[in-house]
Amino acid sequence: MSVHLGLARESLEVVRLYVRLLKDLHQINVKQLAAITVHIENISKQLTGWQKSVRQKENN
Repeated sequence: MSVHLGLARESLEVVRLYVRLLKDLHQINVKQLAAITVHIENISKQLTGWQKSVRQKENN
């Protein structure tokens, strides 16, 4: 399961880069960037928590 979570985190980083690219190409504005970034950060925190939980279970 931790492999899947790692892949999800990597994919999320790709999404983060694409969102920055959208901003740089003026396809989204700063307000939209901020809103999307909040969601990305929330997902990232959740994935990190799940990954820590899985590691703890694997170590016990």
